[in-house]
Amino acid sequence: MSLYVKNKKLLLILTLVTIGSLIVVCLIFIQQRSAEKEGDVAITNTSQNIREVQPKLPAPMPKDKLEEKMMTLEEARKKVPYEILLPSYLPTEVKLKGVALDPPPPGFEDKYAGEIILHYTNDIRISEFPTKEPYFDVEARLREEKELLQYRAPDQQGKCHSMQKITINGKIALGREGHEQVIRGETKRVPTMVIFEREGSGDFKYVTVLVEAENLPLEEAIKIAESIKLTTN
Repeated sequence: MSLYVKNKKLLLILTLVTIGSLIVVCLIFIQQRSAEKEGDVAITNTSQNIREVQPKLPAPMPKDKLEEKMMTLEEARKKVPYEILLPSYLPTEVKLKGVALDPPPPGFEDKYAGEIILHYTNDIRISEFPTKEPYFDVEARLREEKELLQYRAPDQQGKCHSMQKITINGKIALGREGHEQVIRGETKRVPTMVIFEREGSGDFKYVTVLVEAENLPLEEAIKIAESIKLTTN
């Protein structure tokens, strides 16, 4: 056999080996990408499932919608069949700007009275959700917070924040200090928040109350929360 034929066979073998190697690499790459996509789907599904177990009460009304629906406290009192809870303590110079009412979703009128929003200066908002049956479940909310924590954007120090147990007038409640949250390189202010339950009135004997304060520490938000009570004065 001539040297030319031997070299030609060797070249053919090397070519086949190279093609085989490339095919193997491509198959491995495709398998890895497939696994990554399946992982992405799994994360998405997990996140969706977690969102589905969040409290069924609606999210607080957006600020632009709130401004459109604003009315005076006297006007709001005439429209609802229960007493609106009011704080007796507010930081210096904070005033009530107005009240907005958001009706319950269709089919829930017999259980839930909708949302009452007290909008104050200095970006303080108190949202009230009157219900006929007890709704606020601290332990259930904490379990949801723990599951959701891994999906929350961190602050500038890389820490993710969640609600923690606090006490409001001796009863267990939930609170979270306000912080800066970094999302895709942009900084967003997350307000200080307190959630607790108060005694209601009329047919709606339970009220879940949410206090949000853009510019106050948790200590001040707790003071506001502890002063919220039934009053028509």
